[in-house]
Amino acid sequence: MELKETIGLGDLFFFMVLAISFPTISFMMLFSMSFVFSLILFLVLKTKMKNKTVPLAGLQALFLGLVILINLLFNFVNLYAI
Repeated sequence: MELKETIGLGDLFFFMVLAISFPTISFMMLFSMSFVFSLILFLVLKTKMKNKTVPLAGLQALFLGLVILINLLFNFVNLYAI
């Protein structure tokens, strides 16, 4: 199995943008938690999906959007100051 079949170009672009957008600790937390979120959501929705591949960049973007929205609404922590 080649890398091109496993990781798409969108995944790589999303990883790079995420890496330069946040401080190191915030990036590592967001990145690892987005993998957990993606895995859980994929396992829940796996039976309803026609294509059995994981839309990783899309699910990670959804997670990031939810984290930023929740942080804006409730102001838990400044993601850029950690």
